[in-house]
Amino acid sequence: MHLNFDVGDPELTTAEVERMWWWFQMGSIMDPYVRRHLWKSWGFCPRHTWIHAVWECELRGGYLLATSILYEDLTRRAARALRSRLMTWNVMVQRLQPRDTCFTCDSITDTKNFLGEQRWLASAERANRFQRFLALLKVTQGQWEERSCPLCLGGNGLVCRKHLLLGTEPSADLSQQLFALANRLEDFIESMTWGSKPAGLLEQASWVEALGWFAGWDYLEKLQRTHKDTLSRNTFQT
Repeated sequence: MHLNFDVGDPELTTAEVERMWWWFQMGSIMDPYVRRHLWKSWGFCPRHTWIHAVWECELRGGYLLATSILYEDLTRRAARALRSRLMTWNVMVQRLQPRDTCFTCDSITDTKNFLGEQRWLASAERANRFQRFLALLKVTQGQWEERSCPLCLGGNGLVCRKHLLLGTEPSADLSQQLFALANRLEDFIESMTWGSKPAGLLEQASWVEALGWFAGWDYLEKLQRTHKDTLSRNTFQT
């Protein structure tokens, strides 16, 4: 099973908003069945990796707690999967291929229960303002741009999973760097719990870095092109 890296238009469709609300509003992303599926598929497809983060940020209070918890888990699993010294890279990189379909794509394909109610139209309109999402990106832009994939956005970070699967050689010490990213995500998650200390900007940017590594950075590049007034061009390629 190969990954479709086409992220399409950055805006959320009404069906995407409705299905994510029904599946994930009450923490179902932690359900064992759902989590096993997400383990096998390495999260969502590239489009819905970013769309889920936008949905959570815009419609679930402005925080990325569920997104960060999921991708801390997946990042740590990827780090473990890539630390073997007994296999060649050509064999090991195949571990990054999805072994199941995108959970959200599947639910949208099953349209017989789609409600299409007015409230979902209003929610999609609200989400597509990207107000909270862009604000979070702007605060940490200096960190995640610098640590973005050199082939996607011209940064100095890890070569993303997209380009690894397309045949690019991995960044040096990839497994150790993924463990370090998972630790930054863990610190960011901890900062969102009661009585904890605030996270630094590098930790706050860790969810962006993780999503970019798993899904590629094309979605952010498209979002930047349509919101130049908010996300000024630094390391973005033309």
